[in-house]
Amino acid sequence: MNYILFLNLIVFINATHLCEEGYYFLNETCIECDKHCLYDKCIDEIGCQECQPKYYLNETNGCNPCVLNCEKCTGDTLEKCTKCQDGFYKSNISQICLLPYGCIEYEDFIGCKSCEEHYILNNSMCIYKCDGCSDGYCTTTGCEKCSNWFKESDSFGDCTKASVGKIICVIIIILIIILVLIGFISGIFFFIKKQRKHRQYEDAYHNVN
Repeated sequence: MNYILFLNLIVFINATHLCEEGYYFLNETCIECDKHCLYDKCIDEIGCQECQPKYYLNETNGCNPCVLNCEKCTGDTLEKCTKCQDGFYKSNISQICLLPYGCIEYEDFIGCKSCEEHYILNNSMCIYKCDGCSDGYCTTTGCEKCSNWFKESDSFGDCTKASVGKIICVIIIILIIILVLIGFISGIFFFIKKQRKHRQYEDAYHNVN
């Protein structure tokens, strides 16, 4: 009996050595390990014990992908992502790991290398240019309120110069308002002046009599 067990052990040991790299021994057969399993974590009789970065170990000892741009996770949802790739952050809205606002090319330990349109690169970060934006209304996602002579463009958070016709209309309206105010003030001035002259005339008339 002991001799048979010894022979089985020898067969098992030899079989494990016969399995090629990337395979594990199970039920007297060499089975291919998951291609995303770490090189030294494919164990005989078990299979994969640890997956490569960006993958997690499932219930059948296979490797499934994490959510987009996630470095380490325990499942396929953002909540189970324990670490986004360097430079990325968790977005509860998109349910993935995203690059910082405006960044289209990111390099680890350096930061953002290039930005989207309407953003400028400043100290490895993308800053919204906010051309034509009112003071205090420029945010990381764009402009919330355009200044005078600018209007909101079709793209959210951006300001473009108002048309010449609109500018001329605004100038005309302002000039009309100014002229009306000047006329109103002048009318009051002449009315007061006339009242003073009338009062002086009445005083002179009473003094003569």
